[in-house]
Amino acid sequence: MINFLSKFTEIEYYEKKLNDSVNSTQFNKLQKYEKKYGFIMGQMNKFFYLGQENNWQNLLNPEIEKKIRTAFDSEMRQLNYIK
Repeated sequence: MINFLSKFTEIEYYEKKLNDSVNSTQFNKLQKYEKKYGFIMGQMNKFFYLGQENNWQNLLNPEIEKKIRTAFDSEMRQLNYIK
């Protein structure tokens, strides 16, 4: 991201702070933080729940998937989510 943005503007950053930010926002660390302190984002369930183990094909009701595909077909094709 820094490489991309530096093409347009001068960016000052500190390598250590950047690495600390990346390390502190790893999914498993955020999940542990939520378990210990909570993370309220207006939902009833945990926010940091499945991560990479999230397999929407097994979790999403097929009828809801059909409604989403119907309602957002052109957008999903434009973004190459479906062909």
